Amino acid sequence: MREKRTFAERTRVFTSDKTLRKYFLVYEGSATEAIYFDAVASMRDTIEISPLIKLIPIIRSYSEDGWSNPKKILDRVIENLEESRTNHITYETLLNRIMDYFYEIKIISTSKVQAKSIWKAMCRICEEKCLKRLDLYVDDIETNCSLILKTLQEEYELGHVISDISNIIKEAIW
Repeated sequence: MREKRTFAERTRVFTSDKTLRKYFLVYEGSATEAIYFDAVASMRDTIEISPLIKLIPIIRSYSEDGWSNPKKILDRVIENLEESRTNHITYETLLNRIMDYFYEIKIISTSKVQAKSIWKAMCRICEEKCLKRLDLYVDDIETNCSLILKTLQEEYELGHVISDISNIIKEAIW
């Protein structure tokens, strides 16, 4: 899971001692509930939400699509926060970040078949070439991204996949 923002977008830093409180909204559904929270954000003045409060909806990554169990969603949010705190991500998180990036730059558009095929290929690459399960931590993001993307380029002819995706993913983590 990740915040709904563009990759490599930096957090705003204030020069004063002003603080910006963040409330993370974790919702069950992946379609209608997002609409509700967007409405809350757009009506913040009407319902008198302080300008110092920033509403940040949490969107699901590829492997989390379709989840509706609130406990499972909250556990994943906590896991992602811990990964950010320790600067160690699992292979599943790495693959999710790659998929999120593919969607954002339109390598994958709306084809669920293409997305599923690429996801399965990346899982297979992790297991067969990296010799890692998805629940293990990534030891070298750059090397693993290069291996995964090189194999994907060969299998799917994704020549337009940029070579510095590992740097973009690192920026999104830290």
